[in-house]
Amino acid sequence: MRRPVGITLVAVTASVLMGCAAGPVALGSPGRPPIFDRPQTDQDVLPDAIPDDGYVADSIRYVGEDSVGGRYWVALLEDESECIIADATGAGDWAGFCGRSGLLGTLNDGTTVSFATASQSPDPTSTERVGDAILVGRP
Repeated sequence: MRRPVGITLVAVTASVLMGCAAGPVALGSPGRPPIFDRPQTDQDVLPDAIPDDGYVADSIRYVGEDSVGGRYWVALLEDESECIIADATGAGDWAGFCGRSGLLGTLNDGTTVSFATASQSPDPTSTERVGDAILVGRP
């Protein structure tokens, strides 16, 4: 059973306010996190417990697991918004949030999650890097 987890979007760049170009999602676009440049693998499939919230299927990438068992994926939406999908506790408390480049979010438990390439990412000395794409900060 999916338990709701609230998310507070802390910051996104001003590009949220810009219009989107029509057409297919470009995975290797300039400025996009490099994880989208690698080919999709069998491990990149989201667990069945995560509802389809409009993620572009071929954009989903598994990022990895952190030191407390939290698991993380990234994906794109049709409008090319970048998304982080997190089970930060490892207990099935799924949360997803999307925005333009510079995505940084805070989960209800105070955990912060951002793309490692975001200009307003939390201090890397106080966060854990998961894979090549995500920084996770615990309260």
